[in-house]
Amino acid sequence: MKSTNPWIALQYLFAYTVPLSAFASLTLGGAWVWLTLIYVFALIPLAERLIPLRGSIHEFGSRKWIFDLLLLPSAVVLPLLHYHSLQWIQEESRGVWEFLGAALAVGICNGVIGINVAHELGHRKSGFYRLIAHLLLLCTSYLHFYIEHNYGHHKRVATEEDPASSRKNESLYRFWWRSISGGYRSAWHLAGQWVVNGRMPFHMMWIYLAASLTLYAIIFYYLGAQALLFFIVCSLIGILMLESVNYIEHYGLTRRKMGGGFYERVQASDSWDSDHLLGRLALFELSRHADHHTHADKPYCELNIQEESPKMPVGYPESILRALIPVIWFKERNPLVDAHNLIRKSHAEANV
Repeated sequence: MKSTNPWIALQYLFAYTVPLSAFASLTLGGAWVWLTLIYVFALIPLAERLIPLRGSIHEFGSRKWIFDLLLLPSAVVLPLLHYHSLQWIQEESRGVWEFLGAALAVGICNGVIGINVAHELGHRKSGFYRLIAHLLLLCTSYLHFYIEHNYGHHKRVATEEDPASSRKNESLYRFWWRSISGGYRSAWHLAGQWVVNGRMPFHMMWIYLAASLTLYAIIFYYLGAQALLFFIVCSLIGILMLESVNYIEHYGLTRRKMGGGFYERVQASDSWDSDHLLGRLALFELSRHADHHTHADKPYCELNIQEESPKMPVGYPESILRALIPVIWFKERNPLVDAHNLIRKSHAEANV
């Protein structure tokens, strides 16, 4: 089925139901602070099991600007959510469970309309879009992601050199540490190379660090230690959301090393695809990940499912839940990895 009507863009407003649920959870308080967690990781996975896969092909021509407009509210909604949540945390004494539930609500939004939208806009050539990407990453304490993802991960994906590519039999928890620490070190290295090569007159990572520390100082000065702790916890949850997505997107997939130490070019078979509808809409087609890695400059509305890519049996939210329990994840995904690698090997031998 081919989709050519640009007004189909309105379906991506579904992504904003996630921050809407977070605003509602904070407004209602009490046990309602867990609403966003239940919505994203219980109701959406359940609904995705009932909605059939569509396999639609996107072709919108010159009318892609309509889709870009739907990304821009994130630059307002996310800062407003943070402002509201930091005011909320100070209104009265909050118990640990209420604190944690609210932090999960805001942190999930950091992942869905924060780092994810920043990821999309960070690939654009427009300086305006990249500025918005940096604003969203500042809200999530992950500014260095812009450097590492665009200039590190996309070049090294599905190799041992890439901290953001998960390996077969590597647990999500071990991956979290390796990807977060490795990605941060890589960003410092890449930014340093830019200075040495004359590409940049200053070290971007020092600017990123100063921007984050300045934001922390402002929150602490005006709102206090509890608000700063809440903001940092929300940032950490958003970061773990992102890294969990990284984990499921490339699990067990590797590129062959060719002569001279070089790897074969990035192919659709180096990323897992998912065409489950609600995850696609909530994450602005991030789940059509193989097309993104083979054509990084494509806007989200042009991404399509790829025949050569391995397919996730369930959508992103449910995949993350299963990855949290390694024994379940390995039992389900390892046979799929083995079957995919066998097919890929046979294709490679046939082309020799």
